[in-house]
Amino acid sequence: MTTSPDTLIAFITSAQAQIKATQAHIDACKLQLQALYETGDIPDKLSTPSGSATLTTRTSWSYSSAVKQLQELEQLEGVATKKTSSSWTIRPAADDNA
Repeated sequence: MTTSPDTLIAFITSAQAQIKATQAHIDACKLQLQALYETGDIPDKLSTPSGSATLTTRTSWSYSSAVKQLQELEQLEGVATKKTSSSWTIRPAADDNA
């Protein structure tokens, strides 16, 4: 039995919409975790019966159009802009039957 292109495209677009909705829900949950962390209600690393969550923080620098040799100087003089981003890594609990 051959599946028509229309059926395949319909399945793919439906699945993409589900992924988008699921990702929006995941992002909202991560924002709630961040809010709990910022108010001191949870640590940056925690485990629950459902799984674990770890807050990962990354810092990067944004430089002006100055030459690369001036980057360190700009950091020291406070001209460079420091950018810090954070994200939550969620892992499911270990399956006891695995």
